[in-house]
Amino acid sequence: MVGSRSALKYSVLFLLAVVGSAVAVYSCGRHPALVMDRRGTLPGATAGKMSLVPMLHSTPQLTSLVLSQLRKQAEAGSARAMERLGRVYLRGSGVRRDYADAIGWFRRAAAAGSPGAMIELGECYLMGFGVQRNYAKSLAWDKKAAALRDADGLNNIGFIYMNGLGVAHDPTKAVRYFRRAAAEGSALGAGSLGSCYMQGGSVRQNYVKARYWLSRAAAGGLSASMNQLGLIYMRGLGAPRSYATAFAWFRKGASAGYAQAMNNVGVCYLRGLGVLQDDAKAFKWFGRGAVAGSKLAMCHLGTSYLYGRGTSVDFVQALFWYKKAADVGATRGMLYIGEMYAKGLGVEKNVPKATAWFKKAAAAGDPRGKQALEELKELAPAATTRK
Repeated sequence: MVGSRSALKYSVLFLLAVVGSAVAVYSCGRHPALVMDRRGTLPGATAGKMSLVPMLHSTPQLTSLVLSQLRKQAEAGSARAMERLGRVYLRGSGVRRDYADAIGWFRRAAAAGSPGAMIELGECYLMGFGVQRNYAKSLAWDKKAAALRDADGLNNIGFIYMNGLGVAHDPTKAVRYFRRAAAEGSALGAGSLGSCYMQGGSVRQNYVKARYWLSRAAAGGLSASMNQLGLIYMRGLGAPRSYATAFAWFRKGASAGYAQAMNNVGVCYLRGLGVLQDDAKAFKWFGRGAVAGSKLAMCHLGTSYLYGRGTSVDFVQALFWYKKAADVGATRGMLYIGEMYAKGLGVEKNVPKATAWFKKAAAAGDPRGKQALEELKELAPAATTRK
């Protein structure tokens, strides 16, 4: 059985976590932007670089009347309407998602000279939406958009070089494209450049420059950059620490639909950082972030149910959300499931199952999984002796 000392250790580690310290944002495409997470790689990407995870943005649901009018405009030859209609089918906004229709409209819009449609086609080939993933074709479409002076196309070219997707990994070239994109007014380019300065490596780490470019990106509506600005003020990186300012930026990012910012709003309410402490509001924001796709918010929501913070204790719901998090690769969720089986919280006590979940976390690269296994072995003989 895992003792209370172990349980408390996990609670502190997981419940108070703020998303963003290990995430760099290099946005690609317009709807949605993309986030690069260090923990995995796309097929063909340079090993050890960052993989892609689609950011969840809300897309306005169209009424049947608006959709009918949009289709008429597209059929009449409006490239802008074709591009928008393609996005409707790509995102499933008011219609059933249909990648084939989306790509068809994007191709027609691109043939009519729409750089935005070219960017969307690049994203489809990058992510394999309705077509076989093809980095060369993705790059080709981004270059066509850039040739038409679309600054987001420049950003996306940088994205591809930064990750070595079908090309040699070249962070220096990537940063040059990000700078060009940012200089030409791309919020995505500004966000990418700000992320480079925040993380370091491709450029010398500089939090002041990071804050400048992320502010430009946030002013352009990039929700991920709003979240990163919150992290800057939360930790006092290149600016005086201000929890109130951090909370304000997290709140803006959350309102713009960024799931990780929703989690961070919840953490602020949970700890009373820049806002009055409120377990109920923390629970609400963790719920929103979890539904929007934040793995850490799923873990926080599970922990809220586990300990009855902002809600009543509910082991079934706790286990449900931990499993949801674990299903999308969150090792925190795996560890908490292991602890629930080790302690018999809402489930029958089962040391073999606890061991299996701790092993999953360890195999996924979380050192706390190995630590939990060691503690479980140490405590097992003691429990046997007491019988």
